[in-house]
Formats: sequence, structure tokens, C-alpha cells
Amino acid sequence: MKAKVVLEMANVQRRRKRTLYYIGRAFVVVPDILANSGGVTVSCFEWEQNLKGEHWTKDEVNKKLKKKMQVATDTMGYS
Repeated sequence: MKAKVVLEMANVQRRRKRTLYYIGRAFVVVPDILANSGGVTVSCFEWEQNLKGEHWTKDEVNKKLKKKMQVATDTMGYS
């Protein structure tokens, strides 16, 4: 495999042995919970807007999403 980043998208944990193999191959494995979280986060933003009777611009949503995703990647040690 020549990929530099591998995204898990199956919502299933891999075996630890395989994870260590991947890490030894010098590429980043982004777990499914992080890889899939952007869409879920934006859905929560939509719910919040509806509850508050607000409408955020695309730029506002992207700014909020970037902040949330940065915290998540920092917490998981991917930054």
C-alpha cells in the first residue's frame, strides 16, 4: 500500500495487531469515529440552529466544524 493516510469507515474496530502493523508502515490510520464525525457534527449544528431559530452561513458552519475537528484530532494525537 502506498497511501499516506488510511481512513476507517466501517464503524468496526480493527484488531490491535493489525493497527501496529499499519503504524509500522509509516502511514496514519484515522479511526472511523473521527473519520465519520464531520457529518454528524454538522447535523448537530443544524439541530441547534433550528432550536434557536437561527441560520448560519456556510462560512460560519465551516469555521465551527473546523474548530470541533481540530479539537478532536488534537485529543486523539493526530495533529
